[in-house]
Amino acid sequence: MRSDGRRRLEMGGQQRKAWLLWCLALLIPVLAIRLDTTAGAQSASYSSIPIASWRLNGDGHAVLKVGNTVYVGGSFTRANSPSGDQSVNRYNLAAFDASTGDLLTSFRADTDGRVHDLLTDGTSLFVSGSFSTVNGVSRKRLAVLDLDSGAVHTGFRADASGTVYSMSLAAGKLYVSGAFTNINGTGRTRAAAVSPTTGAVDPAFRPNVDGTVLAIAAQPDGSKVYIGGPYSRVNGNDDTDISTLDGSTGATTGPELSGVYGYVDDLLVSTDGSRLVAGHSGIPGIGNRTTVYDTSNGNRQWRQVVDGDVQGVHLIDDTVWSGFHDGARGDGASRFAGYNLSDGAEDLSFHPSFDRFMGVRDVHGDSGSLVVSGDFSIISGVRVGGFAIFPAGSPTPFAATHWGYESWRYLDNGSNQGS
Repeated sequence: MRSDGRRRLEMGGQQRKAWLLWCLALLIPVLAIRLDTTAGAQSASYSSIPIASWRLNGDGHAVLKVGNTVYVGGSFTRANSPSGDQSVNRYNLAAFDASTGDLLTSFRADTDGRVHDLLTDGTSLFVSGSFSTVNGVSRKRLAVLDLDSGAVHTGFRADASGTVYSMSLAAGKLYVSGAFTNINGTGRTRAAAVSPTTGAVDPAFRPNVDGTVLAIAAQPDGSKVYIGGPYSRVNGNDDTDISTLDGSTGATTGPELSGVYGYVDDLLVSTDGSRLVAGHSGIPGIGNRTTVYDTSNGNRQWRQVVDGDVQGVHLIDDTVWSGFHDGARGDGASRFAGYNLSDGAEDLSFHPSFDRFMGVRDVHGDSGSLVVSGDFSIISGVRVGGFAIFPAGSPTPFAATHWGYESWRYLDNGSNQGS
């Protein structure tokens, strides 16, 4: 070995040059292969470490960022400052500064039941859940509030007979889904459309679903509406997991989606209407996935499987942000990931670490920050509660921690090590 090395050192200039060129020729294809494996992946633009914000004493089920305000809905009764020296009552809905994480005391909209979804048209805050009053004003499962103060818009009323889990705005209609069988006394089984200003029930949109609809998302022009959940029949026909409806009538329409596995917890449509993003659940090892479908032909474009239910999805530019529970890729502390919209390549530089099993329930944000809500008390070493804000910027490294409940089974070479 050493004699071979000595002979190489003694080579003439031309021989050495030829040898280096030969090595380079071998190296370039390797580098090309390495680069191709990450083609299409988006570079992370958010820190993996959240800011030290105010904390909630319960779970966040919905989160929405509007301008520099973060709205959080869920099941909680108090908000506490990062130092713990301040604590104020907030029942199931609260607002925070997106830059500092401070509680916005000017906003107050206490509900008497859980908040499941939040939505805005840019001027008002739409709230849905299992509540029956907001700030003492009777509003059953649906309400429209002032963005700044939380005051109830009295002109809107669309009382639902059961929980409203999801909402979508399109073409002058507010589409809603859940476990209800009527809205404002008008029979509607688990999906309906109402006026976003008055709450009047749309007389034409009348789908009939035999089980709970957890998610609803409309095409931007309102031509089609996608629903998802653990139901088995839609409009009298066998239909499961995700269904495509006519946005005007609620009739079942095509194209049929391909490669659908597991019912859906969340749905969204891209701003150009070309892609449907779904958070799937229900079938361990198969159904727990983020999936993107082509809306023009129904073809599945890609999927990313994780260990637990995908509970919330959000799209910023061409990155799909996905929140889930249980873990992913052998990492028992993973609950949140970003994927390229085109090919599903994961952005591995963004990798926060979570301390609780249920993890991220909802995701929102924009180019300024990513926001999540869910069940966690520490993310990447920072104490949080109910929600978290990941600021924009270069990805901040974080050394993952073994929280104590995971079953560690694999080395990085893939070999099974047992529990």
